[in-house]
Order: sequence, then C-alpha cells, then structure tokens
Amino acid sequence: MEKLRAEIGVSFREIEQNLWNHLRDQYCRVLRENLEFLDDQIFKKRDKQRYRVRERVTREVETLVGPVSFKRRAYIDTETGQTVYLLDEVLDLAARRRVAPGLAAVLAELAVLSPSYREARNATAELFGERLVSHETIRQILRSAGKQLQAQQKTRQHNPAGKRKVKVLFLEVDGFWVSLQREKKRRLEVRVLVAHEGWRSRHPRSREFELINPLHFTWVGDPGEFWEPSAFLEAHYDLEHTVIVINGDRAFWIRQGVEWFPQALYQVDRFHLIRDLKQLLRNQPEQLKAAREAVRKSEATTLLAVLATAAQGEKDRKLRDGLKALLADLAEIPESTRDYRVRLKEMGLDTDGYRGLGAGESQIDRYSNRVKKRGQSWSLEGLSCMLSSLNARFAGYLKEAAQAIESRLDLLSDTRFQTSAAQVLKTLSAKTEPAFQVHLPILDHGRTTSRGCSIMLRKLSHPRPALT
Repeated sequence: MEKLRAEIGVSFREIEQNLWNHLRDQYCRVLRENLEFLDDQIFKKRDKQRYRVRERVTREVETLVGPVSFKRRAYIDTETGQTVYLLDEVLDLAARRRVAPGLAAVLAELAVLSPSYREARNATAELFGERLVSHETIRQILRSAGKQLQAQQKTRQHNPAGKRKVKVLFLEVDGFWVSLQREKKRRLEVRVLVAHEGWRSRHPRSREFELINPLHFTWVGDPGEFWEPSAFLEAHYDLEHTVIVINGDRAFWIRQGVEWFPQALYQVDRFHLIRDLKQLLRNQPEQLKAAREAVRKSEATTLLAVLATAAQGEKDRKLRDGLKALLADLAEIPESTRDYRVRLKEMGLDTDGYRGLGAGESQIDRYSNRVKKRGQSWSLEGLSCMLSSLNARFAGYLKEAAQAIESRLDLLSDTRFQTSAAQVLKTLSAKTEPAFQVHLPILDHGRTTSRGCSIMLRKLSHPRPALT
C-alpha cells in the first residue's frame, strides 16, 4: 500500500484543494460573463433619451468564492446630470461596497459567533484559503445590519399589528454588566428579555427541550423605561386575552412589567431565590431545609415565617440584616414566591407541558459570551448594534438583514428601465454554461503526467449510464 501511495503521489486533500480552486476560478469567470451580459441587456433596453453612455468602468466585488472583476457602463443621467451605473442599481449593489450580499451574510454570522471581529476575519481566511476582508470591514457590516434592525424594530413598535393569539406568554428577564469605552460611564447593565410560548422536545425521544417561538429583546437605556419598548411584543401577538408570566430576580425594574399588560403574573426566579437562601441561611441548615421545602410547595406564608424565625436566631449581623431585607422584600410580593403553574391552575388554565422557568440565565450566557467574557469593551453604538445582531441571530434572520444592507432605496422604476426579471433570468439561463460542462484542465493530461488522476476524474465527471 505504501508503494502504491508513493507511485500515485497525490493525497485526497490535494485533489480536494486543487478542484476547489479550479471551481472557484470557473465560478468567478461565469459570474463575470453573466454580469457583463446583463449590462449589455440594460444598454439595449434603457431609456436612450435619458441615459447616455459615458464610459466603461471596472468594478471588483468580493463574493463567497473570491474577488470578481467585471466591466459595466457608466451613464450620464440627462435629467440630473449625475453619473449612474444602471447595472449596479438593477442588482441592488450599493455604491462603494466591495462585499457581495451572500458574503456579507456569512461575515455577519461569523462576527456574532466569533470572539472578536479579528477572529471572524481569521476564520474567513481559514475557510476560503485567503484573506477576503479586514476586521474593520466585518465590523462595518455588522454595524450597518444592527442599525437596520433597530430601525425595523422601531417601525414595528410604532405600528403594532400582531395577530397571533396564545393563552400564556412567558417573559424571562435578566441583566448583565459590560465594560464601555469612550463613554462617561465605565460599565453598563444590559437588560435582556426572552419571550416564548413554552417548551417542546428537540425531537420525539429527546429528554432535552427547546423554547417555542422565542423572541429576544435587549435594552441599554434607562431601566425605568425598559418596558416601554415592550410594544414590540404587540407586533407579533394579540395580547388582549393572554396571561403574561414574567420571571426574573427581585430587581424593581423587572417587577414593573406587571403594570404594562392586562393580565400578568410576576414570579421571583427560583435560581436567584434559592441562591440567596443558601447564602443567608448557611449557618442554619434546618431553616434552609424548611425554606427550600416551602418554596418547592409554593407556601408563601410558611417561607416568610421561616425567614422571620431565622432572622431572630442569626448571630452574624451581616447575615441577620440580609435576612431582614429579604423578608421585607418578599413580604411586599408574597405571591411571586409561589410557582406560576400553581397560580395558573387556580385561574383555571391547563398547565400540562409547562416547565420550571429559568431560561433567562442560559440566554444571558449567549449574550455575555460575545460581549463580555473575553475582556471586551464597547462604545454605546457598537454595543447596541451587536446586541441587535445577536437578537436577530438567535431568532434566525440575521443573514437576511446582512444581505439587505446592500440593497438600494433608489431602485429603478418601470419608466427608467423597461425589462422584467423573468426575461433577464430566462436569457441568462440560456446563455450560461451548465456547471457540469465546465472543463477540468487536468483531464487534458495523460495517465503518467497526472499520476492517474485524469483517469479517476474523467470517470467521475463522465459516468456511464447504468445497464438495464
């Protein structure tokens, strides 16, 4: 076998890399020919009285398989006196953009999944075999996508028209701190809201669960105004008869959520509550056991009684003060310590399939992994754009947003360019060489020169029909 490998002298990786490079070259060539052919079609169908040819100008665009250079005509618009490129406008290629929409979508995904913009740049170089763009280009793509997403969200908030109806909608709310740069404040709390309709198994036999129709919302402004933009929920749901279950720690800005919805329940997050009980009752194991049992059974009165007794018997002043503060806080919202499922049943609602709340904590990790845990610091604008992009990524529409940033608002009207997309597509299809007809140069070499690769690839590219 070793002798045979030595005689062949080629590895699978080399074949794969060479074929990939060749197909990339062919792709770029065909794309360039298509673009220049389409430019010819526009030249024939344009409004000749309005658009006069000035010159041909070369443009280069970075695509998913490398740079593509093509020539297209520059026209003088006789009505405005401006120079226009009709091909760019027809294809929604923004001026001075070197990144094609497909590549922009990939770069946006890498920007939110990688630890930094530089790591995203390195990942593209590793993936495509060469450095396509700089880390600053990737940052600008995500910045543009984030701004567009923010504008879309504001539009939806001002024009809520949600029609989806659900009996119960869950809002899991939490926050985390990030470092800022070039801002008066050195740190800022990012507040996160995850809305969902419940849980379902990842697959029929799975013991793991996922959220149903999750929506993500982040806020970096005044905490007292956190719930004002919650109108974004009304862009998706008709909440008139929906019971809202809000889960979060005991922060006052989270509790305020019950005031914004017709029917809302607030539940103190069990993870945070049990954590506080363990901390404050660490010197009283029996009281800790009783308190946890009261939480498990949703016995608010019992829990308050246990805390009162524990506060009187605690000798450590700091722990005693902490127990008194916790008791006073929970005494204002005793119902929030009870399991929401018990309270929903008391309202006559079916809670079959409902699980314990606490998804907010895991969702926070998804955000903090990108914006906090590697020592990053942010400008306020950069942080807002990254958070909006993360929201879109978790909801599954970041790629569409990144592709759309290349779109132009001043598209050609029917009076400026008289042709249809169907006609162009039909013509292009007729002119474009089918992918399986692309010639591989290695096929021109003999068995000896190619070390057997030409025979193998010829069989792969021209398979014989099966005998019947």
